[in-house]
Amino acid sequence: MSETEFMKAVRTQLSDDGILNFRNNVGKLQDITGRWVTFGLCIGSSDIIGIRPIIVTGDMVGRTIGQFVAVEVKSKGEKPTAAQMLFLQRVNMCGGLGYVKEEGE
Repeated sequence: MSETEFMKAVRTQLSDDGILNFRNNVGKLQDITGRWVTFGLCIGSSDIIGIRPIIVTGDMVGRTIGQFVAVEVKSKGEKPTAAQMLFLQRVNMCGGLGYVKEEGE
């Protein structure tokens, strides 16, 4: 399976699980004037960013909130960078759901 096909399969599964998700390309390139333009959330941010609906308890019973979701997609044998792992750790520390999805899992 190509990386593009794997990414599409992961995004489809997230959608099937009710998670609104978006592809997050991160990097920089030069525009036609030669100026560098940075794109994506931040260095190390995950390939897929999303929102998972959650019904909470307590004083908010019955209300749905959105939980931030970050998925780092890796083909077989690839490993996340230190910056990518730090991003996922920060997401999880703040109550979000961040993880690495490897091909074949």
